[in-house]
Amino acid sequence: MSQSIAAVAAPVSKSAAIKIVGTVVVIVGLVGGLLYSSTKEETAYYKHVDEVVQGLDKWQGKKLQVHGNVVPGTIEKKPGTLDYRFTVESRAPRSPQKLVVFYKGIVPDTFKSDSEVVVTGMLDNQQQLKGEDIQAKCPSRYEGKDGSRLMKDSPTGRATYPNGT
Repeated sequence: MSQSIAAVAAPVSKSAAIKIVGTVVVIVGLVGGLLYSSTKEETAYYKHVDEVVQGLDKWQGKKLQVHGNVVPGTIEKKPGTLDYRFTVESRAPRSPQKLVVFYKGIVPDTFKSDSEVVVTGMLDNQQQLKGEDIQAKCPSRYEGKDGSRLMKDSPTGRATYPNGT
């Protein structure tokens, strides 16, 4: 005769269940609090100039990363300081819009008129961007003198340098 042996689980005591539930609640609370506090201050919306200008009230007081091009002739530096004022604009195919930026600090070497930039900061009461950080892009630095990429495809299917090596 074969008897089936049923595994009988021992009941969990009330105090053990409370300890387990309490531990889970504490761990979930700590992980949630850590995620909230680590993302709260560093969250920045990445927007183009035209998106910010079209919704100035919406973006007031929020940290932004604004992408645009420095309008030629608008870079002003206060003598003897690191205070800069310049205008960024969006270009085609985007809607043409402009935004004034104030920045205090050291600017990148590639920051100049007509350069592509991303400025991190917040809009002030005059709807101007108070920059905290500037990143200047320079795609021409990574192109050959003829405007081609540094490496191009060869007939053999392998990449070669422009000089053929």
